[in-house]
Amino acid sequence: MTRLAILARRTAVLVAFAVAANGAIDTAIAQSPPPAAPLSVTYRVSAGERQAHLVDVAMRIENIPASSQHVDLELPVWAPGSYLVREFARHVQDERAAIAGTAVPIVKTSKNAWRVSLPSASPGDGARSIEVAYRVYANELTVRTSHVDSDHLYLNGSNVFMYVAGAKSQPVRLVLRLPSDWKVATGLRSAGPDSPMTADLMVSHAFTAPDYDTLADCPIEAAPDLRILTFEALGKQHEIAIWGTGNLDTAILANDTKKIVEQTAAVFGSELPYDRYVFIVQLFPGGGGGLEHANSTVVQANPWGLQKKDAYRGFLELLAHEFVHTWLVKRIRPPALGPFDYSSENYTRMLWLMEGTTDYYGTLLVKRAGLMTEDDFWKEIAKQIGNLERIPGRKHQSLEEASFDAWIKFYRQNEHSPNSQVSYYLKGMVVTAMLDLEIQGRTKGAKSFDDVLRNLWATYGKRGVPVPEDGIEPAVEAAAGSDFTAFFDAYVRGRAEIDYNAYLVHVGRKLVAKAPKNDDRITPAPGAWLGATLGDVGGRTTVSSIVEGSPAWVAGLSVGDDVLAIDGYRVTATSLDTRLSDRGPGDEVRMTIFRREKLLELRVKLAARPADTYRIEKIEPDKEKKSNAD
Repeated sequence: MTRLAILARRTAVLVAFAVAANGAIDTAIAQSPPPAAPLSVTYRVSAGERQAHLVDVAMRIENIPASSQHVDLELPVWAPGSYLVREFARHVQDERAAIAGTAVPIVKTSKNAWRVSLPSASPGDGARSIEVAYRVYANELTVRTSHVDSDHLYLNGSNVFMYVAGAKSQPVRLVLRLPSDWKVATGLRSAGPDSPMTADLMVSHAFTAPDYDTLADCPIEAAPDLRILTFEALGKQHEIAIWGTGNLDTAILANDTKKIVEQTAAVFGSELPYDRYVFIVQLFPGGGGGLEHANSTVVQANPWGLQKKDAYRGFLELLAHEFVHTWLVKRIRPPALGPFDYSSENYTRMLWLMEGTTDYYGTLLVKRAGLMTEDDFWKEIAKQIGNLERIPGRKHQSLEEASFDAWIKFYRQNEHSPNSQVSYYLKGMVVTAMLDLEIQGRTKGAKSFDDVLRNLWATYGKRGVPVPEDGIEPAVEAAAGSDFTAFFDAYVRGRAEIDYNAYLVHVGRKLVAKAPKNDDRITPAPGAWLGATLGDVGGRTTVSSIVEGSPAWVAGLSVGDDVLAIDGYRVTATSLDTRLSDRGPGDEVRMTIFRREKLLELRVKLAARPADTYRIEKIEPDKEKKSNAD
């Protein structure tokens, strides 16, 4: 209900009470004005100039009170699930507005807001309607943006649909006009065909949503060659809509996806919190990533790599990750993540749980579904531990800090980022794995992180209540039946190095880290480490990154330097490793460089190569102790 509707209703009630006090109830009710009808918004979308990547949007806004002097419209500046202000309004053009065919002023009032001015109403005029039209340039094929061309349309609602300020809670209707041979996939509820086929062979499809948030949260995929698979799981209908050709085995995918759905539901109590779910799969060269929605997801992949076991398993892990978000993010969420403020950043220190924990379960559930072996599962955990250990930024940013600063750091990486920050996905996954192991250890296997998620679901998500910013730790302690303050102080709120083996021991395993061997030489040599990454571009060998604390860092090498020679002999990015393999830790070399066209020489004291191979192995029982026990 709009503010005007609420005021009208309150006024009617007050009048009724006042007159009732004078014994004239019937007269008061007869004289009180009827409550104002809520705003009604219908969007009509077409893409007549698809080849130019243009989408035409028309909004019809009805039931505007006659007393209103203007209507304010806004477009989100970010897409929920991707925590960066992306300024979608930069793609909007050709805005115009009209009442009954007569143009009225529409003026931009901020970077993402417009005001439609309304003429003064005449006495006795009822509610009015306006038409607002605009175009959106859509040529960015990612899961968080929109794309249209001659044979494909993908709309992410936050990029495309303006909303009436202060009226996001009102029901909306969407009419999508497409060629008759195109298929459509979306989580929106269908309202049936809106119109029959027209002379230009276009058909309109109609959908409804209870509010703007739902509209924005249901991406739309359409194409003439869209393949739609269906399966049922736990009594609910599921669709897999695949756009693009490739070597993906669709029958195997449908069967594997059903297993993932069932295993995920088991974590949260074997119930599915939706009526229908749509997996939108986009296959194209360079495709990658995924984005969650309440009853759908969009995932992308390279079309020709999915017959390889590792690549297909990675795709399933992505699919599982996004499906876990059905609970964790879309329903189990911090206060900042719904209802959304689309006009600015929405801060939370819990993204490590929302994304890192989801990443862990994306892998764990693929294993539970029988689509990954136990050994492959531990290889993946070891791989992620290795990735974390190679990032010096883990010493400078806690998980909570990484979560809070996602808006300004995570999506804006530069050459210094690995030295100053850590991914809440990566460290969040590793920390969740250690939490899972510690809960299992303290409860002798009776409990796990599953119990934490069930607690959060029953206490918050299922009831539609946001999780407080400090609500995770109590849920962990409830599962384990013991205090976890030290753990959270060290690894969530703090920046302490993780003692992996203290947690892996609970399942009879240990982490083994090894430096790279240099044993392919005729003359044995230990090999040395510089700590800088070089790239050969345009005839120059340029430094692209430097590891904090490395020999290159200490010697003063800088990103952007052009490296000419080591000890007077030319070196390139491709020959660097070979040259360093001739040296050992502690050796000193002379590096000749250009810095802003100035010739310089640096002396660099090389170091031992750091570990680059991480494995999680079973702990072999001590033979002597075993013998004594016998």
